[in-house]
Amino acid sequence: MNLVANLISQERQVQSNKFLDFLALDKKLVFFGAGAFVESVLINHKNPYAFDYSTLHVDYLCDNDKRKVGCTLFDIPIISFEELLIIKNHVKVAITTIPHYYEVMRQLKQHDFPHILECEIDITRNLQYFPIQYTLFSCSEWMKDLYNSVFRDKDELISLYETLEDDLSRQTLLGVIRSRLDFNLVHIRRIARSAPGYFDEDFFEFDEDEVLVDIGAFIGDSIIDFNIHTEGKWRYIYAFEAEDRLYRRLSENICTFPNPKRIKLENAAVCNHNGEIYLSIDNEHDIIARSNISDKGTQKVLGIRLDDYGFDDLLGSKVTLIKIDIEGAEIKALTGAIEVIRTHCPNLAISIYHKSDDIWRIPKLIKSINPMYKLYMRHRGQYFTETILYAIIPKT
Repeated sequence: MNLVANLISQERQVQSNKFLDFLALDKKLVFFGAGAFVESVLINHKNPYAFDYSTLHVDYLCDNDKRKVGCTLFDIPIISFEELLIIKNHVKVAITTIPHYYEVMRQLKQHDFPHILECEIDITRNLQYFPIQYTLFSCSEWMKDLYNSVFRDKDELISLYETLEDDLSRQTLLGVIRSRLDFNLVHIRRIARSAPGYFDEDFFEFDEDEVLVDIGAFIGDSIIDFNIHTEGKWRYIYAFEAEDRLYRRLSENICTFPNPKRIKLENAAVCNHNGEIYLSIDNEHDIIARSNISDKGTQKVLGIRLDDYGFDDLLGSKVTLIKIDIEGAEIKALTGAIEVIRTHCPNLAISIYHKSDDIWRIPKLIKSINPMYKLYMRHRGQYFTETILYAIIPKT
């Protein structure tokens, strides 16, 4: 049996996810720990563009520090442990202090609190705990969708597993599926690649004629990565960044490159139509803020179909590599670049984690455009995000 089918079949028999079970409890939600960590969680919880997937209401904060009791944080009252004891049968408690996690857990259990969200954490590695709390309470609906997508899209995931080219890709897919089922980051750590960039894989064979199209160029990090792995031997780079502040930073950074005249910048969003579109910005005061295409957006930008874009600087050369990371609009960019992909046959590096079904929809779309592509999957970092699909045209 296909390992994906076997994994999902076993999970279907269990039918339980302790984090989702906790969220489903019809009890008031309490965060225990009113320090810097919970403040960062609440900032994102209140953010309407944090994946715009949070529906939870936090009723109380609790803290053992008497100086905080009676105050509020984001209009949420901070109560004492004695006050919490009075309502212990009517609340569900998540511990939101990392240094004192086990101390607080013992405190709650000693007083027989019936509903506690338990996590296995290593307090020396905050990432083990932080992302679970962050995503559960800042992006609760997104996490639910990740879990449900495994069962909803079972047949597509089984098909994807059979399509992937190497064992590491298949193990990566299994690890991503396992992490969606139980939200345990240990599965991610087992498959994660240490290098943070896009272009260090051994299936890339760069030469002096490389032409990169960087869609979602941010402030130039992928361009730097590309320059390192090509040892500066490439022909041209087209860099698209839609968000104004990031584009200004990108422009400033490119000026420091030794060959900026071979880099063309566009303050535009690559999508499936030409004309004005709108971006939602998740933090208008943060230079590394996330933005995405949305009808509810407030920033007007230029939308471009890559098929209609004039690659005038190529002088007979072809696009050899396209990288896309644009916060969930990857399919829109691809459907607006079908002819470029068919004509130029570039290698592709695409983020497939922003939407739960991107993990199979994007590979399926690419295969429909050109069945010759060989598909590989890699995961970068220690988190649920940063899964990358590589579509490679074999060298003849």
